[in-house]
Amino acid sequence: MNNTKNINYPLLILGLLQVLFIIVAAISIKNMMQDEKINPDDTSRQSSISIERLSSKIPEISSDSKDEIQRELLRIVKNNTTDVDFGSVEAIIRDESIHANFFETENLGEVNFIVDIPELSQTYQLFYEYSPDLNNSYLEKNDRIIALCVEPSEVKYQDFNCNGFYTQGTRNFLVQKYLEFADFENFYAEILDEDYSVVRVCPFYHNETDGDLFIEETKEMIRSFGVSPDLFTYQIVQPKISVPHSH
Repeated sequence: MNNTKNINYPLLILGLLQVLFIIVAAISIKNMMQDEKINPDDTSRQSSISIERLSSKIPEISSDSKDEIQRELLRIVKNNTTDVDFGSVEAIIRDESIHANFFETENLGEVNFIVDIPELSQTYQLFYEYSPDLNNSYLEKNDRIIALCVEPSEVKYQDFNCNGFYTQGTRNFLVQKYLEFADFENFYAEILDEDYSVVRVCPFYHNETDGDLFIEETKEMIRSFGVSPDLFTYQIVQPKISVPHSH
């Protein structure tokens, strides 16, 4: 007599499929419930940011660039926001933070300013570079608009832990670049590639008395780039000759 039980294969397969369905459903629910950060490149989210009176406060910014700046600001905000949809919010420009420079020889301009977003308790600094000539070789092609976390001295919301796409090195690079374009009368200033924290102030002619004045003038120029001059140390590098000459 054969005691082997008959196996109902269709019923077995149905049972396995039911177990598999339960496992997949559980994983999906878990992923939906996780508190994860918003993908900053996800344009499907119904969130938006407008910068209050951007065009009137900073006329150097074109209408097309205005939209680009607000998109870049939205990108970094989403990177620092866990709320799925924060809706439409307004960023307020700090009037005293607006700095603008135009370098005539290079036909290149730069603007930088700080914005606060009260509804989200967040603060950022924005850098914008432009030129009447879109083919200008000095114009940054990929990083013409940059949004950065602010320096500690500019923090307004103490509980905000900013996570940006760029580092302090980006600020130092901008200082290095723009110092090369600055039209100082009696000296030039530079940051060496191997050490972004040291500014060399180089008089055009040997001068033992005005070094401190040259350093102060350099600091003021760095401040106009939207960067604290206190982040750097300064060296006076005297030329070997004492005859005045142009840069």
